[in-house]
Amino acid sequence: MALEQSIEKIPIRIIRSRNHLGKLQDEIVMDCSSAVSFGPKIRTKMRKFKKRYSKLLGDVKKLSKKGKRKQSSDYWKIGQLIIDFNKNIEKEFVIINYRQVIARIGKKHSLSDSQIGIIMQFAETFKKEEVLDKIPFTFYLEFVLKQSQLDSKNLLEQEKARLLELGKKGNGILSKTS
Repeated sequence: MALEQSIEKIPIRIIRSRNHLGKLQDEIVMDCSSAVSFGPKIRTKMRKFKKRYSKLLGDVKKLSKKGKRKQSSDYWKIGQLIIDFNKNIEKEFVIINYRQVIARIGKKHSLSDSQIGIIMQFAETFKKEEVLDKIPFTFYLEFVLKQSQLDSKNLLEQEKARLLELGKKGNGILSKTS
C-alpha cells in the first residue's frame, strides 16, 4: 500500500527584520517541522512566493503616489493586485499573520487594513471598464458600503449602471465632491 500524501497548504509568516545594513525588509518564515514535512521542493516554492510577494509590494508602491490624490482606477488596481496575489498563492500557502501583513502593506501606502478590505471589495464589485476616474472614489466607497442593501433589494446592477451613466455624462454632482 502506497502512502498518500495529502496536499496541504504551507503555513508561513511574513515578518519585518533588519538586514546587516540595518534596513527593514520582509522575510518569509516557516516552522522547521513544516520545512521538513514539505520536503526538498519547499525552497523553490518559498522563492516563488517571495518573488510574487515582492512583485505585489512593488506594484502597489507604483500606484501609491505620495502627496497625490489617487484616482479611482488606482484604488481598483490596488484591490485587483491583492486579489490576484491571493488567488495565486491560496492553493499552496496560508499566511498565518495575513491581517498584519495587509495592515503593513496599507500603512506603507497610507491605507488602513479595513480600507484595503473595502478596496478589494470595490475591485470585486466593479469591472475595470466600470471604473471611471471622473467618478471620485468616495462615490465608489459609498456604493461598496451599501452594496449588501442594494443587493438584497435586487438594485445592485441598476444602481451601478446609474452611477456609471452619471459619470459618463460628467454630471456636476460627481465633479464637485472629491
